[in-house]
Amino acid sequence: SYEWIGESSLTSTINNLCKGTYTVEVTDLNTGCLTAQHIEINGNDSISIEQPNVQNPSCFDICDGIGTMVVTGGELPYTYNWNAGSQTETQSDLCVGDNKVVVIDANGCMDSLVITIAEPTEIMITVDSTINSQCQNSTEGAIFTTVTGGTPNYNYNWITEPSSLFSDNTEDITNLLPTTYILTVTDNNNCIKMATIAIDTNYVVTADAMLDTNICFGECIELTGIGQGPSTVTYEWLDINNNMLTNNDSVVVCPDSALTYQYIFEVADQFCTDRDTIDVIVWDLPVVDAGNDLTGIFGSIITLGGEPTAVNGQTYNWTPLSNIIEGEETLANPQIELNEEQEYVVTVVDVNGCVNTDTIFVRPIPEINFPNGFTPNDDGTNDYWQIDFIKEFPQSTVEVYNRWGQLLFRSIGYEEPWDGIYKGKKLPVGTYYYIIELNDPNFPDGYTGPVTIMR
Repeated sequence: SYEWIGESSLTSTINNLCKGTYTVEVTDLNTGCLTAQHIEINGNDSISIEQPNVQNPSCFDICDGIGTMVVTGGELPYTYNWNAGSQTETQSDLCVGDNKVVVIDANGCMDSLVITIAEPTEIMITVDSTINSQCQNSTEGAIFTTVTGGTPNYNYNWITEPSSLFSDNTEDITNLLPTTYILTVTDNNNCIKMATIAIDTNYVVTADAMLDTNICFGECIELTGIGQGPSTVTYEWLDINNNMLTNNDSVVVCPDSALTYQYIFEVADQFCTDRDTIDVIVWDLPVVDAGNDLTGIFGSIITLGGEPTAVNGQTYNWTPLSNIIEGEETLANPQIELNEEQEYVVTVVDVNGCVNTDTIFVRPIPEINFPNGFTPNDDGTNDYWQIDFIKEFPQSTVEVYNRWGQLLFRSIGYEEPWDGIYKGKKLPVGTYYYIIELNDPNFPDGYTGPVTIMR
């Protein structure tokens, strides 16, 4: 039997050997006798991996290491097999730990090497101590830290959460308001470590002015705040210019314009204070127009209200109800039957709940009324031709003619009624003819007819 020492062959022949010395042992299976033979194979130098070039990761727990193999001997080309996956002489993105590479030449001869990747130590931020602020708006706070590990030197960057204008680039920071501070440390390899440290408040005083609110112009409102503190709290309400309104927890304000007003509620306890603000939105009242005062024919149907009666009006209510067409008292422009002098009031509520009113005065004009004759005989009864309600029409004209068309009487406004006299003499008994023009758009048609003088 045959056994090639260090090889896998058990036959008398072995192939694909590289340069070197090989040993074969031969055993006689009948006698058990054994002999060995050393065979020298000449050729190129054996493949060999020299000291590799290694670049360790830049930061702790970062896989950016690089290994590059330096190979001599054997027959080109070489084949590389890294356990990290690369098949070239260089493997990147190496993590800390052992990484094996196998190199095989053109003859199938191989060599292998395990390279060890080291990493920098982790940057460590140690908070040595913190000092809280006395009040939530005072600056006694401080943070003291120590940074180790990584690759010195270090750069420091402090910010706050929530974000603010605060920033600092020193290891320790002082004169701090109570909030959360974030420290970012960057070492010489640009490796980063962050830490979050909170500065609290020793004495908590809180002021709550409550939710923003709104009122209508002309109204007043009572504002009541809530304050808390560790001992005995005091209160102040101030306007936006810091003028004190009261030293109680409640204040009544009566804004004088349709604007937005801001008020400040301040709570104090010992040497700590807190403030909160409330906005009071003052809505303007709805602009209401009940319409111009109206006159019209007695008994006619007229419409109340403006054009429009209100802008953004949500509800309408007309009072009194007398003579308003039934069911129309909640309309913007109701109709009425004009039977009497009356002042109507419309009350409007807008979309903001604000209320305003306006009035309109209506006056009916009755039709004129007159007899078809009179007796101007100086007995004190029916001595004048009376025209009822004619004084409601100061621009009216009244003319009287005889049967031949001669003008006997003419008056504008009919201040002095006709007495049956023409040019100082009494007219004889008989029938005369009148023309009455009221000169009023409500009465466009004139009146004509006979009138009789009787004695």
